[in-house]
Amino acid sequence: METILRLEDAALRRRTPADVLADNMAGFTGTIWFVAMHLAWFGAWAVVNADLVPVIQAFDPDQAKQNELPLGPPRTSGPADQFVGRA
Repeated sequence: METILRLEDAALRRRTPADVLADNMAGFTGTIWFVAMHLAWFGAWAVVNADLVPVIQAFDPDQAKQNELPLGPPRTSGPADQFVGRA
């Protein structure tokens, strides 16, 4: 058992800064906190872009239409529609 611990300790001491960074990033992305942050962020993105928040203008308004999401009020045709045959 001591041999294993000694070998592990030696390997940890030989790690490069990139190895340490990669280990820390992998450790963080494997947490529930990381998953919760992403669910909140992308959930808010979807809600805002579906025009469900009246005080915030959608910053990617055609995304809901392109993905055919059943969110938000129907949009009228816009200037970009002439390029995709919707005008």
